[in-house]
Parts: sequence; structure tokens; C-alpha cells
Amino acid sequence: MGKRPVLTFSHVGIWVTDVETMRRFYTDVLGFVETDRGPIGDTELVFLSQSTGDHHQLVLAKGRPHDAGFTTVNQLSYKLDSLETLRRCRPRSSTSP
Repeated sequence: MGKRPVLTFSHVGIWVTDVETMRRFYTDVLGFVETDRGPIGDTELVFLSQSTGDHHQLVLAKGRPHDAGFTTVNQLSYKLDSLETLRRCRPRSSTSP
């Protein structure tokens, strides 16, 4: 394997039960700014950032159930210097979209 790419942190997305309470916490307590919001299917998304250069560093997704049977799947995203670097990491196969 060749040289590995250098990644920088991009953003995190989390499921929340009360999107407004969490939005207020991140904006009022931690100093994030709401940069955008809107629905995606049945889920409301709120985008937050502390960086003027990033549309979002944190995404709050409304819809985490209160019951303990729900498995939370969260997201960690990274930035690369270019799409070409990403393509070199794992070339697309003929069956990839």
C-alpha cells in the first residue's frame, strides 16, 4: 500500500430526542452558530458551526427514540485535500455506483 492520506476532522452528526434543547445547548453554552436547518425525509436536521469556513461541524438529527432498544449510529467525517486523494485510497470497481 502506498502513502496513506492525511485526514482532518470535518463534522459529526448525532441523533437527538429534543432538537431544540440540544440546539440551545450548543449555541448558548458552547458558542456554536446555527448555519442551516431543514427536513430530510421525516427527520429534522440542524447544522451548527463555530468556524466561518465550515457550513457545519455538528449536525443534530431529530428522531432518536426514548426507548432503550434503539441503537444509536453516529457519524464521524473527515476531510481530505482533494477528491483525487480519496480516489487513490480506494479505486472504484466496475460495480461501484
